[in-house]
Amino acid sequence: IIFKEIGLPEGQIWNVTLNGVTKYSNTDEIIFYEPPGSYSYVIGPVNGFTQSISSGSMFIISNKTITIQFTEILKPVITLNILNSSLQPTEVLYQGKPYMVSINVSNEGNLEASFIVEVYVSYNNAIVVEKNFTLTLMPKETKTLSINFTPTESGKYLINSTIYSTTHQLYVTKAVSLPSQVLHTVTPTTSTVPPTTTVSTTK
Repeated sequence: IIFKEIGLPEGQIWNVTLNGVTKYSNTDEIIFYEPPGSYSYVIGPVNGFTQSISSGSMFIISNKTITIQFTEILKPVITLNILNSSLQPTEVLYQGKPYMVSINVSNEGNLEASFIVEVYVSYNNAIVVEKNFTLTLMPKETKTLSINFTPTESGKYLINSTIYSTTHQLYVTKAVSLPSQVLHTVTPTTSTVPPTTTVSTTK
């Protein structure tokens, strides 16, 4: 029984489990030598890729080849915090004091891509800070961005953030994180314009 992969970079390790026995390979084939019979299999996931087949079952009476297509994915992850003058995350802002929105953008996929990051800070349904960033990220690269601002009123502020690719026409809406948490949702579309909806949380 031959499992053949297409799409992984040279040397990438992948695995197949057949009837509870797992084999690993850094080539494009994994081969099991088995007698005729019924078999079930699981294709192990590879980080940064989607795959055309994840599992299945079959009855074998002769040689069999199963081909798995791996496709690179675009996976940006964004984390935001409002930091006070001591660079500590805070949820309540005070009038006249300086604050910074810290924005960490990571490319957890396996595609180099350029992105536009849109960040909005609002209070009582009015946007008080709005800024766009353009950046290019290599796979596994992280960049830190920042916005400095001084609120004119005290209270809790709302932050929205949207990130989308300008190179792959794959748009993703990212949820803002609370301190020490990362929230992200991926919504691929075929649109040629940025999404109009964002996910937000109260700071």
